[in-house]
Formats: sequence, C-alpha cells, structure tokens
Amino acid sequence: MLFIVLGTIFINFVKAQSFTNPNLLGNSANSLAALPTGWLNIPATDQNCDVTLNFQGLGDTPDLTTLNGPMPQIGIVGTPKNGSSFISGVKGDNFHEGIMQTVNGLIPGNVYQVSFYQSVVKQENCRDTSGAWSVYLDNNLLLTTAISSSQLAYNDINLNWEYRELSFTATSSSHTLKFLPFDDDQNGDIYSQGIDAALRMGIDQINMEELVIPTYYMDTTLCSSLSYTISFNIPNATYSWENNDTTSTRTISNDGIYTVEITTPDSIYRNTYSVSFFNPTQTLLPEDTSICFGDTLRIDSPQNIYPYQWHDASNLPYYDVTENELVTYTLSQDQCTFTDSLFVDVVKLDYSSIGDTTICIGDSLTFDLNPQYTYTLEQQTIINNVTINQVGTYLLEINGQGCTSYDTLNVSYLPPLHVELGNDTSICMNETYMLIPTTNHSETTYEWSTGSNAEALYISEEGYYSLEATNCCESVVEEIYISTHSCEALVFAPNTFTPNGDRLNNYFKFESEAAFSRFEWKVYNRWGQEIFQGNSIDDYWDGNFNNELCKDGTYIWKLTYSPLNSSFVEQLSGSLLIIK
Repeated sequence: MLFIVLGTIFINFVKAQSFTNPNLLGNSANSLAALPTGWLNIPATDQNCDVTLNFQGLGDTPDLTTLNGPMPQIGIVGTPKNGSSFISGVKGDNFHEGIMQTVNGLIPGNVYQVSFYQSVVKQENCRDTSGAWSVYLDNNLLLTTAISSSQLAYNDINLNWEYRELSFTATSSSHTLKFLPFDDDQNGDIYSQGIDAALRMGIDQINMEELVIPTYYMDTTLCSSLSYTISFNIPNATYSWENNDTTSTRTISNDGIYTVEITTPDSIYRNTYSVSFFNPTQTLLPEDTSICFGDTLRIDSPQNIYPYQWHDASNLPYYDVTENELVTYTLSQDQCTFTDSLFVDVVKLDYSSIGDTTICIGDSLTFDLNPQYTYTLEQQTIINNVTINQVGTYLLEINGQGCTSYDTLNVSYLPPLHVELGNDTSICMNETYMLIPTTNHSETTYEWSTGSNAEALYISEEGYYSLEATNCCESVVEEIYISTHSCEALVFAPNTFTPNGDRLNNYFKFESEAAFSRFEWKVYNRWGQEIFQGNSIDDYWDGNFNNELCKDGTYIWKLTYSPLNSSFVEQLSGSLLIIK
C-alpha cells in the first residue's frame, strides 16, 4: 500500500449533480399558470416573494411557455432555448412569479455550479426591455445575474437567450434553489405599456454540477495492489519529469520522489509527489486459540501507527473475549485497509451437574460420570462413577481438554416422616368434622382407612379412622377415634353472610347466651387451608384472607369450646356460605 503526498494545482472539473427536469418540460395543453414536472412555484408566503397574500395563486405562479402560447395574443409565447417549453414569470406590482426545487444528495463542504439561460420575454402589458434573475439558496440570496435586454416586439416569438452561471458551497445534504425575476428599473406598473414598466423574464435549461478537483492533485493514499497513473490535459502545455520524461502521463508503481514541471504560455507549475508504502505487519493477531469457560482472553492491539478498529467498531487498545467469537482487526489509511482475524473457541466441559440432593437414612447415592474426563472427589481420583453414603458437602473437580471445572454437592438425610391427627375427639351428631393431618414432609401421599387419598377427611360418623402417610423413604400410620354425642344448642352459627359493606350481615360470628372458659374456632376453604382463627365468642370474621375478600362459595368452620366451670370439651364443625 502506498502513501502519497502530492502538490496541488487548482484546476476545476465538474461532476453531474443536476435538477430534476432541467429543461423545464411539462404539459403544454393548458399551460397558463402551469409548472414543469418536478418544479414548484415560490408562494406569496415566501419571504423573498414580493406578493401580498390577496394575490396568492395569481401573482406568485409563473407560466409554462412554448412556441404556441399559452397566450400568444398578448405575447406570452416564445421559442425555448432547449426542448419544447420554458418558464416565464412577471415582476411587477403584486406579481413576482418564480420557481424552486429541492435538491438532495449534496455533500456539505463541496462546491456546486448552477447554470441556466435567461431572456427578456415581454407581453402586451409587460414591455420592460431589461431584467435578470435572482437566485436564492434556501432563503439566502446567492446572486442576481447580469442584466439581459431585448428590443424585440412584445409578441415576437424569437428570444435572445443568454448563458448565466454561479456557484455555492453546500452546508447541508439538502438545499432548495429558488429563481425569481429581477427588474433593474423597479417600475412595476402592471397596467402600463411603457418600456420601463412591469417585466416578463424567461428561464430555461437550469443545470447544477459539482465542482471537483481530480484526486491526483490532492494528498492521497494508495494501496499496494494499485498502480497510480497521473494524466494531465492542460491546453498548450509541455511536461518535464525528474527522469527527463516529457509525456503528460506518468504511472507510479514504486516508492520515491516524483516531480513534474508543467509549462504553459503564461505559467510554470512544479509538483512534487512523495511516495511511500503503507506496509502493516502481515501477521497482526496470534493464531486461533481456545480458552476455558469462565475465563477472559485479552487481545492487545498489535500496533498504533495506523488507525484501527475491532470488529465491533471499537478502537480500544485491547479486546476482551469471553465466548466463542471470530475477532477481526482492521488497519486503514484512507481507502486502504488490511484485516487480520483469529477465532477463539470457548471450551465448556460437557458434564451433568450433580446438584444438591437428599438420601434416606442407610441408603447410598451413585452417579455415572462422563468417561472422557477425569474427576477428583475430596482429593481422591475416580473414574466412571461415584458412590456417596454419608451426608456432607463434597467438592468434585472435573478435568478435560486442558480446562478444569468444579461442582459442589450437598448431601443431606431426609428426616424421619412424622404425621399427626391430633387427640381423640367427640363431635355432635349429624355434624361434619374435617380431619386435617400435619406432616413434616411436603411430598407426602395419603391413604385413609376409608379409601380416600385426599389431604383432608370429612367425618360425620363415630369410629376409628387411620391414615397411612408415605414419602420416598418410608410409610407411617396414625389413628384417631371420633365419638359422637348429642349437643345442646349452646352455640348458634349462621350458615350464610354477605361481606359486601352494606352493614347488614357483614360478618360471620358465633352467638350464645352461655359463658365459656375456652372458645377456639377456625375457618377453612374447600382445599383444607386455614384462612381464619378466632379465640373468643366475641371474635368475628369479615370474609377477608391475606387482605383480600374471599370468593363466593362454601367454607368450613371448626369450633372447640368448654362451658365455664365445666371439664367438658365440645368440638363442632359446619359449613358457611359467602354471598356478596
């Protein structure tokens, strides 16, 4: 790759960057106040248009003009400079008829040349013999062109077209170019037929081109795969290179100092070209490599001579890799680039994590292991499987493919299974009692002596009831005796209440005229979950559980009480309906 420093000769060239429809072609069937395709009129609301709003649409719209009209009888007619039509517009009192177009794709900082042809057109009541065009970039005046004049009759179809040009430097990628007629005598009388009154001006063939300086006159960088040809085309010039070559073309393929002297009839130019190679190290990054999972590989930038960037567009002096990734590193100098790459493979040992577990007392635990790795358990090397028969925390080290991983295993005993049904109890005849077991294991299955496998048993008859509870290690059996007796109506419990906030029957509350030494009661939902507990006959339930009102439906209550000065313990249960 070559780095070339060149002298500068100020010779302008043009590159196309034109308007849409530069020849101002359009539909001439009804061309009065018509516009060419791609062009707009400059409205009366524009700050550069000298038309009041009452004349908007009339005094701010020019005419698409052809050899035949649109109004030859009053002189709005003429021969276009190019194509079949052109634009003519009036400058007079409350008439200022111009056109505009927005051009995109400009390069800020670049210079653009605008050229067009202008002519005085005239009409019966606009016979001014001289005028020009004012050209605006957005809202800023670029230039008012040199004055054109015409002594032809107002209805003469022959026009005197004159070339005009100007240039501007783009400050944005998009600019609006505006063209408004200019009257040099400022007499705008639209009703006079005097030669210094209102003006009608024509414009045609509006072009725009980018002014550029050839790259071989600018400082530049060339790549090693290219040769560099400098070709001059200066009229009446002779050339003398440092090697006595006298041709106008020189091809550079080696580094060195190149000079050329260009002689024209009125000037002598001398240019020096200093050529050196852009030569990055051919092997920039290390070879493809691998890292262990969880590790970080830091790759340092191999150099800082040329601008560079990593594949993620960053230009830090390093790049960190933590996962499988193709890393690229690109050096650049102007249009020349050089890229090197390496692939980083992250090695993750493929083994099944054992995880924490529990075992039954007296049992052992055996795990099969991946035979492609070696394992160390508590500093003891194992091969294909591991058996654990004691509780504790074990550290397993796994080695393979140059990497080491660790797994921790916590082994604990599953405690003995306990289940409780409570003490033998007595219930009222014709009442339902819900028997709910308690256990120390969540994953426990039940089998009642009635054949039910539910987590709660509803009892209405006297007798012995047993429960077999089973977990993964063992089964235990618990038994209870339920007796029945006739209950005096010491306590009244409503079977329905409506917790809807209307202050009528909003609470569930036991009623009794008796006094009690013990009065404990609970409410359960249909899944046997306790949702309320009271410890007095004065307690009441408002239908809420965990600060939310319970849904409509049937709920079970369970009451244990002892009358005052009595050793009798009574257990009652019943159902309750919530209706909101």
